[in-house]
Amino acid sequence: MEILVGIVGLLLLLNLGQLIALCRMTGRVRYLVRLLQVTDHDSLDVFIKASQADIENLRRRLDDILAWQRRTDEILAECARTPVLVRYRAFEGVGGDQSYSCAFLDGRGDGVILTSLYSPSCSYSYGKPVQRGQSDYALSAEEQEVLDQVLSARRQSSP
Repeated sequence: MEILVGIVGLLLLLNLGQLIALCRMTGRVRYLVRLLQVTDHDSLDVFIKASQADIENLRRRLDDILAWQRRTDEILAECARTPVLVRYRAFEGVGGDQSYSCAFLDGRGDGVILTSLYSPSCSYSYGKPVQRGQSDYALSAEEQEVLDQVLSARRQSSP
């Protein structure tokens, strides 16, 4: 009798295990059915292949965007950016800040500093080349100021 009770108990446990497995499988089948309904495809294989093609297309587009970004960065490195202008009074007795110095540098620190000195009788203009943030010509305090400001702005905007 004890053996019979043990066998019945074992059968009940096996049936309970099968019931739990069936419930889990039913849940997974419902999930797959919902997935196929959302995808408008006849089978999961078709859906997976279509998804793989979409992912590959996105990868190609991302590669194109990254190549475009590299080309744009190269072009921008050669463009003058963050120009700085400082106005000042170059000569005593001259009203207003009519003189100025302005620096135009590219991403490598190459460019020019333009200076205009104004006096009531005449005006002088100077251009001083800059390479890698340095000029071979002596710079006035105002010219050094605009150069320092441009180089500082360039360092802050660099990645």
